Amino acid sequence: MNALCQMTGLSRAGFYRSRLPRRATPVEMEIRDEMQKIAVESAASGYRRITVELQRRGFDINHKRVLRMVREDNLLSLCSHLPRISASGIGAHSGPNGSTFSALSEWRYFG
Repeated sequence: MNALCQMTGLSRAGFYRSRLPRRATPVEMEIRDEMQKIAVESAASGYRRITVELQRRGFDINHKRVLRMVREDNLLSLCSHLPRISASGIGAHSGPNGSTFSALSEWRYFG
C-alpha cells in the first residue's frame, strides 16, 4: 500500500479517508433491527448485554462487532453507571492508604 501511495503521490491517510463506506448487508440490517429492539426493551442495556441477548436470539456475533454497531447507531445506554456505595469504618480492615477501620460508622451513596 505504501508503494502505491508513493507512486500516485497520495498520502496513506488521504487514501483511507477517501474510501467510500461499504453497504450494509441484509444480515447486518437484521442485526441492527434486533439491536434497536433490545435497546428499546431495556434502556439500561449496554453493548455487553446486547451481545448476550443477540446470541440468545440465535445470531453468531461477537462483542467487538456489537460495540462498533452500537457506536455507529448511537445506541447509548441511559444508565451510565451503577450507584456506588461506600462504607467507611468496617471492622478492622485496612484501606488503600493504610488507614484501619474499626466499626461501621457511616454509609455514603454516590451518583
